[in-house]
Amino acid sequence: MKYRILCVIALVSLCALVGGVQSGRAQIAGTITGTVTDQSGAVVPAADVVITNSGTGVVARTLKTDSSGTYVAEALLMGTYQVAIEAHGFQRSVHSGINLSVADRLNISFVLNVGAVTQSVEVTAAAPVVETQTGEQSQLITTRQISEIPILGRNIMLLQQMVPGASKLDGTSDDMGEGFYATRGFAINGLNDHFSGYMVDGVWNTQQGNQTSPDTNPGPDMLAEFKVLTSNYSAKYGVAGGADILAVTKSGTRNFHGGLYEYVRNDKLDAADFFLNRANETKSPLRYNDFGGTIGGPLHIPGHYNTDKSKTFFFWSEEWRRDDTAAAILAATPTTAMRSGDFSGFGPLTNPTNPQTGQPLVGSNGAQCVGGTGMDQINPTCIDNNVALLFQQNFPQPNTSGFLDFAKGARACLI
Repeated sequence: MKYRILCVIALVSLCALVGGVQSGRAQIAGTITGTVTDQSGAVVPAADVVITNSGTGVVARTLKTDSSGTYVAEALLMGTYQVAIEAHGFQRSVHSGINLSVADRLNISFVLNVGAVTQSVEVTAAAPVVETQTGEQSQLITTRQISEIPILGRNIMLLQQMVPGASKLDGTSDDMGEGFYATRGFAINGLNDHFSGYMVDGVWNTQQGNQTSPDTNPGPDMLAEFKVLTSNYSAKYGVAGGADILAVTKSGTRNFHGGLYEYVRNDKLDAADFFLNRANETKSPLRYNDFGGTIGGPLHIPGHYNTDKSKTFFFWSEEWRRDDTAAAILAATPTTAMRSGDFSGFGPLTNPTNPQTGQPLVGSNGAQCVGGTGMDQINPTCIDNNVALLFQQNFPQPNTSGFLDFAKGARACLI
């Protein structure tokens, strides 16, 4: 009896897992659909449709056209595909180089020529497919754009600035999307960034504690695509009230690909700070190293498993960051004259009133605490010795001129 219960629990858990995977897959997948007709415009039912992923060589879907000559292949992972059509009495027709992005719904229709199936008509250099199946508004950032566009701090959330209608929020730092209190950083179509959804590989990528900051923020080298759905998108992305950000990580193919990288910032390569130069101070240290690597390909054991490299694939990415930086300190500090009560050029000052007598406050020498021709001199006997000591201990002496009369290169803090 216990064995049966355990089997049932295991079966239910497996079904839930598979269901979750399929649900997540639907969020990062696309659809290829179309109609098959002959040269007279009559539909061709029961035609064989084979859809193959060109990158992996895997047959992603095998199906037949329905009575109206239409085929629909849902939940196809993003990638480059080939669609082949075969029907009795017609030449075989193939359409290659179909780029399917996340959330796409592409119409790939065929017009078959009469002939033997052994004959083939192949289209390999067609014009880009125009989205005609949905009315959604979106912006796609491709793998090439992600790798070639300079991104400050390698933060993919900054890619949102390429989306029409996106505006960066005031006060948002460039490390948006990183850390527990991070935000998405951009208002899209006038809606607050908290209304934007964020998915990575079809999984909801938002902290469940604060419902605001992302759980993870993958690096650019790990991403295959970054797409922002701005309006009129499918209800299957219905968690967000505003835009929906869809990030899809790369996948391995039949060939091995990989790379190493390092991005360096160093104060030895930077110009000296103007204010530090004027104060004869050295530059603040800067050691920023962002490095990592990627590798992807088929997972196979020669002669034993996946020998044709068409079943199992992997992609691995790792990134490290060492940040040893400090900004220059620029501050206004009391001058030597101010410390002795001379505020020439900063008057007139207001002389305080003795709350007990209602008369102007005077020092131990009987003179008013604030005086002088321009009412800009403080009577030294009115300055408390403890206050003067605190000034000397906690406020550094000026080392340059101007209002910001103190400049110093700060020490670095290793992160």
